[in-house]
Amino acid sequence: MTKHKYQVNLEDISEPDIPGKQRPAISFNVTCNDDLFHIIEKLEQSGIFPGQSAKAFGVGLKLFSQIMLENKNNPLFDEFAPAFGQFMKKLKKQNAPDH
Repeated sequence: MTKHKYQVNLEDISEPDIPGKQRPAISFNVTCNDDLFHIIEKLEQSGIFPGQSAKAFGVGLKLFSQIMLENKNNPLFDEFAPAFGQFMKKLKKQNAPDH
């Protein structure tokens, strides 16, 4: 399976409450089984989420699910994994081209 490699950059662009207290940007690299650009495009086309929400949802969901997949034996996910699987099936069905 092809692994896609991404660099994620996060920068606080809000006005700082206290001058000089703005957090520095962070950047990290991740590997994902899925093409995030394709997923975001499908979410935007589906109209499930308005505006920038499709991008944020797509990136957040896939980064989270990749970590969960890589740590599937972690007891933290024991109760959550079955519900997450059902959620993903529902999302894929709702996001299907004929829907």
